[in-house]
Amino acid sequence: MLGASHVEGAVRAGLSWAAYIELAGEPVHALLDLPSVPATASAVLLLPPFGWEEMCSYRARRAWARALAEAGHPTVRIDLPSTGDSGGSPGDANRLAAWTAAVRAAAELARAESAGQRLCAAGVGLGGMLACLALAAGAPIDELILWAVPAQGRRLLREWRAQAAVIAAREPEDQRIEHAGLPLSLIGYTLTRETEADLAGVRLDRLALPRPPERVLVLARPGLRGDRAVGERFAAAGSAVTYLDATDHERLMAHPQEASAPHETIAATVAWLRSGAGGGGERPSPTRSAELGRDGDSADVGIQVAAAPRRHDTVLRWRKEVTLPTPYGSVRESPLSLPLAGESGFAILSTPAAADREVPGVCAVLLGAGALRHVGPNRMWVEAARRWAARGVATVRLDLPAVGEAEGDEREWVSDPALYHERRLEQTIAALGALREAGIGEAFVLGGLCAGAYWALHAALRGEPVLGVLAVNLYCFQWEGELVAEVDTLRALRSLRGRGWRRLRRRDVTEGEMLERLRSVGLIRLGRALRRPAELRQRAAIEAGLDRLAERGIELLLLLCRDEPLEGMLSRAGLLERPHERWPQLTVERLPSRDHMMRAPWVQREAHAALDRGLERALARNHAPPPRTGA
Repeated sequence: MLGASHVEGAVRAGLSWAAYIELAGEPVHALLDLPSVPATASAVLLLPPFGWEEMCSYRARRAWARALAEAGHPTVRIDLPSTGDSGGSPGDANRLAAWTAAVRAAAELARAESAGQRLCAAGVGLGGMLACLALAAGAPIDELILWAVPAQGRRLLREWRAQAAVIAAREPEDQRIEHAGLPLSLIGYTLTRETEADLAGVRLDRLALPRPPERVLVLARPGLRGDRAVGERFAAAGSAVTYLDATDHERLMAHPQEASAPHETIAATVAWLRSGAGGGGERPSPTRSAELGRDGDSADVGIQVAAAPRRHDTVLRWRKEVTLPTPYGSVRESPLSLPLAGESGFAILSTPAAADREVPGVCAVLLGAGALRHVGPNRMWVEAARRWAARGVATVRLDLPAVGEAEGDEREWVSDPALYHERRLEQTIAALGALREAGIGEAFVLGGLCAGAYWALHAALRGEPVLGVLAVNLYCFQWEGELVAEVDTLRALRSLRGRGWRRLRRRDVTEGEMLERLRSVGLIRLGRALRRPAELRQRAAIEAGLDRLAERGIELLLLLCRDEPLEGMLSRAGLLERPHERWPQLTVERLPSRDHMMRAPWVQREAHAALDRGLERALARNHAPPPRTGA
């Protein structure tokens, strides 16, 4: 069976093991969730959807993998090539073939490690489609679980385009005229036109099946007949097909901050697997944990690896560390598990492949954006980390507790105030301490979006050894619920003044609807907001914070989209007029977009360029790590 002692160099991440599968120059990042009791059931390969759906469903799929492991099913999760933490870039050629090959390789390795147990491939959206293609290509898959998997690639593309159009309509000025050479933009993620055409040609309802699976469970979204069409192809080939309307699909695809595990469907999949002819297995070999720093020396960072790995004849191997070719040069990447004052965080460390290129003592840390996992918005943190590592700067992209792959209860972080809780700052500071103790960095450049930018700023203000802060769409310098209410009220008023009255003249809305909106704002609330008392308090916090950073020589980049609350506060306070006269370390750059998440590809390119400039300023201004001071 698949056991921890069989994994060469895997890193313990909570209850999972993080590793890589080496595959034709594009290492595939994988996570293994192992039963705590002897495994007596088939192994499961759990495959993700694409893009924003992958980000939204991450914690739910993690909960699904844990439930499967608890039921005795060793479960492997992977990031597809050019997505997540795997190798490759979205613009690479032959993505559909690379994805299919990765699924087949993961299936073969899971089967090899599982000592002949049966294998079930479970996939959502694109992941389910790839499971079918890999099966047709010879992957050793005995059972399939397909959730929201249409029979035709054209339909999957239509769904993605429709979802992207809804989001894009909110920011029409960000949309540029497409031509044949531009990639397809899908809620911050891109597909090349080659990949789009390849996907459009997929017909699972006509799939050649040299060896059809024994059983198939089709989890259909209620009312969508197309989800069942693929099941009909397998039934015609002789597979035993079961259909189930999965009514909790919206939980799977909710915004990461609001997502919850689809427990009903998860339980149904566990029951379906139990009803089949599960293979037997032997108890995993006991493991001995060793805590290693980057060079293998003992450290308290809590990176755990399995001792005495089992080797087998297959060419494929699990690896703790891999070398990735990137457009900027080769980099090394490895997963880390960080102890955070009684809790744990998860991270991926990127370093230059050539040791002589490393900037000594400096580590960049990219913090999550609220509930988004460590790959960052639109996978931007992965691209930045690899680019900076190739430039010589060790870079960590971090999951704090209850986010991404880190342990914890995500329900604690549903509300915006929870994201700005003091506990998040303490966890950030603990992560920096763990990286120092492991010898990964002596001084840091911290970056983050929104709440991540807030944690980065306040870690610097607390006296951590920070060279620079790269704050993208920072909401405020000091979190206040009253400030949020004030900003929301004034935004509602602006919408009524502008587009609201124009819509009334066009009769897009009725007078009654406009009056209802006015009542919802409330005269008392409106009067308080117009006086801006919370913003006036922010002004003092902003000036004190900038003074503090200037005293310590800490570079600060404020990268702001249009209409971000902080931009308005800075402008009204006159703090953007010749700021270098008072705060020479402050740089304010504006992105010509109102999209807080920077989803348009051209906006992402401008953001990357601004972050690179901010990193270079921080490195140039500080030739030696600043001394650590008290809060």
